[in-house]
Amino acid sequence: MKLFNLLLKIWAIPFYRSNAGFFLFFFFLFFGTVSPGSLVTYHFSLIQSILSSNIILAGVLFLWTCYNHKCTQFIFNSITKEEGNFLYQFQALPFKKQIALLSLIELFLFFPILSYITIVVVIALHQNQLLQASILILFALSICSISSIYYSNLINKTWIYKKPLLAFNFFKITKPKHFHFLLLRLSFQKKKKQLLVLKLISLIAFYIALVWNGDRYDHDSLVLFLLLIIITHAALAFQFVRFIELSLQFFRNLPIQPIRIFLMYYITFIVLLLPELLYLILAGYPLLGIQQILAVYFTLVHTLLLFTTVQYSGIIDRNEFVKIIFGVSFVSVFFFNSEQYTWWATLTIFIALLLFFTSYSLYEPPLDT
Repeated sequence: MKLFNLLLKIWAIPFYRSNAGFFLFFFFLFFGTVSPGSLVTYHFSLIQSILSSNIILAGVLFLWTCYNHKCTQFIFNSITKEEGNFLYQFQALPFKKQIALLSLIELFLFFPILSYITIVVVIALHQNQLLQASILILFALSICSISSIYYSNLINKTWIYKKPLLAFNFFKITKPKHFHFLLLRLSFQKKKKQLLVLKLISLIAFYIALVWNGDRYDHDSLVLFLLLIIITHAALAFQFVRFIELSLQFFRNLPIQPIRIFLMYYITFIVLLLPELLYLILAGYPLLGIQQILAVYFTLVHTLLLFTTVQYSGIIDRNEFVKIIFGVSFVSVFFFNSEQYTWWATLTIFIALLLFFTSYSLYEPPLDT
């Protein structure tokens, strides 16, 4: 029991503490998007979708596997760091005892998913959907067993492995190494707290506009909150350009085509705004429809891309950038009020392309940082 408590202190508790923002985000996403009175009905319909569609079930299992990868990555980092050298002493334990302890830790780490799986299995058995229940039970047993054996293998043979096993190393969104994902890597590694605050602002804004006021939905409130999301996220556009042009000035001496730089910015905003798109689909589909949701999403993406490329049109300091933000926001209100999101998204991407490809080669970064 003392060994289990030790592993809890060095693995489980730090894992939940370091990922508190992650859990808060998804808790708000799945429990804060609907009114308390319809919470049970909402989740029951989600579970029904999982049980009735093999495609949805497969997608959910994939996402749960990705979460488990997050757990195994955390344990791997803990074991391979110098601070984790004392864990080698666990090699003295019998294999069965190692597996028992590590299985308990895996159950503790995987507990949020296991809880939901348990509920889904109970409903599946109640509805006599034995195949789906069997798949979920087999998935839970497999993922926990494989992870426990993997942890034991790390402890007993850590010096052999310099990186996680291939089977657990396929999902690298949090640490992308491709050139086009450079800014995403910066965001996920160096700007976690800022991203968390921005995502909370977005979700709270959409929650008020689409859920809290769902019964008396007013498009004007959505316009107000869209502007709030755009203005708060604009700081990222400023920081990204400063990072590329000041911290990575050597890029200018490399044979990198401007289109690749542009795509790097574009892909970054597309990925960073996916939580907003997901929330809009979950909470706003009955009010907006899928076409309007996609138009709003690309309005956010292209407006931030415009804020990025406009910085290449001259030497623009923070004060000038703020003026541009409010100027563009003022113009966008006329499009938003008339629900012309598609036109605004088209106009902003056209201007962004024009500004970037006519100014990038002539751009000189400001002397002040």
